[in-house]
Amino acid sequence: MRKIYSFILMIFLFSSFAQGATILTASVSSPSGDFGGFFALANITNQNGLSANYVNGVTDFDTFVSGTTHTGNVQNNSGFVAGTGAPEQFTFNFGSIQTISGLAFWAELDGGTVTQFELFLDNDTSFANGTTAQVGGTFNALADASGGASGQVFLFGNQTTQFIHLNALNTAAGGGGQIGIGEVAFRSGDGVPEPSTYIAFLLGFALLGLNRFRK
Repeated sequence: MRKIYSFILMIFLFSSFAQGATILTASVSSPSGDFGGFFALANITNQNGLSANYVNGVTDFDTFVSGTTHTGNVQNNSGFVAGTGAPEQFTFNFGSIQTISGLAFWAELDGGTVTQFELFLDNDTSFANGTTAQVGGTFNALADASGGASGQVFLFGNQTTQFIHLNALNTAAGGGGQIGIGEVAFRSGDGVPEPSTYIAFLLGFALLGLNRFRK
């Protein structure tokens, strides 16, 4: 019986050791400059236009994205780079080194909405001076022309970085004109332990040791 209790305790500890992936946000810039006004790049990560709001580093990523839409309206809700035509880069800065495992992408209602992109890790905000690694291959996003755009999730293996570039390769209009995005949010790394579980984990081993001692 004691062996059964010990086995159950170990299963509980290991199953609770990792928390669900949370949402991470970042500041955004572009080497082509900020289009500004109603179309400022800040709209890509400031939650404007989303049907709900999240708390950075706290809200569960998968649950939030599955139930949250974006209005897709251009004014005050979407961000555009100042340059014209693809390729164009959006650079995201987390402010500190983070582990990420994916991103959520919400389209906006304009021919300039990004439909194809690449991701590159970097150690600074400059795309031009070289990147440290490409993440995955080429990602394809849907352009939602009906409004109420749903979040599209693109997953990849855990990556640790402070800066990541989104290199836009194509848009709904074929890559011409101003290039924009409704909203972007990132997914924290898989298997990130909660601080409290370290204590629980050690306590579990102590209890198992005590149980073995009593035997």
